[in-house]
Amino acid sequence: MYLSKRKADSIREAIRVWEESGDLDKETADRLRKTIQTASFDWKRLAAWGFYFAIACFVIAAAALVAAPWFVLFLQELFLHSGVGRLVLSVSLAVFLYFQAFKLRRKRPERVYLNQAALFSAVLANAWAVGETGCFFGKSNGHFCLFFLLSCFIYALIGYFGQARLVWVFALLSLGAWMGAETGYVSGWGAYYLGMNYPLRFTLFGLLLAGASILMRHDARFGFFFSVTLSVSLLYLFLSLWLLSIFGNYDYDAWRGVRQIELFHWSLLFAAAAVFSFLLGL
Repeated sequence: MYLSKRKADSIREAIRVWEESGDLDKETADRLRKTIQTASFDWKRLAAWGFYFAIACFVIAAAALVAAPWFVLFLQELFLHSGVGRLVLSVSLAVFLYFQAFKLRRKRPERVYLNQAALFSAVLANAWAVGETGCFFGKSNGHFCLFFLLSCFIYALIGYFGQARLVWVFALLSLGAWMGAETGYVSGWGAYYLGMNYPLRFTLFGLLLAGASILMRHDARFGFFFSVTLSVSLLYLFLSLWLLSIFGNYDYDAWRGVRQIELFHWSLLFAAAAVFSFLLGL
């Protein structure tokens, strides 16, 4: 029985009084004392929330920096020059940060959140490197979707061989970005592809990804990534079902003239998927 220090001391004092008064024999009192355990403070959970808070602060700071006029002018001046230097710099930085992150994880595996932060910085540098690659090589045809696929391939390789779930998550996010951008490019950036709008496409994508994660569960090579793959697939699935329950399989212009009762079957599908997932989780 785990108790706070104050409650544990109170119960131990009560047992002592009962033992001295003869209401409890010594054997029973000792047995009761052994069942009492003092719950220590959950420093690991505090560190986890601190890590998430630090990431949120970093994102907010980056957004504020991008909105600053002087930084926009700096970027404009920077991008007026040749992209070769930026490409070399970004790739070198990504390689260096990956090397340092995996080196730190190998030397100090117990420092989980510091290792995750180092790996997260390498992932951001990786995204910058792929973006510079796209700017340098993809200006002519405008088919930038392939660079999302390149990001997915790079993240997947690093995540698989480095056994890094965080990098694997970014591989799945890049795969989703490629799917959305590629279907938009093929359809001429229209609202529909094969008769499906974006939420319906991502619903099918989430289902396929969830099926792939179930296959990974019993595979010795990919079982390590089963839980994160399933979590990302359910994120895709339920966000898409939520949007379907609001917009249905309509584009925005057509949706404004649709009565909400006509979208009720999408809400029923959303509810059925939620109930099924809940029961399966139990």
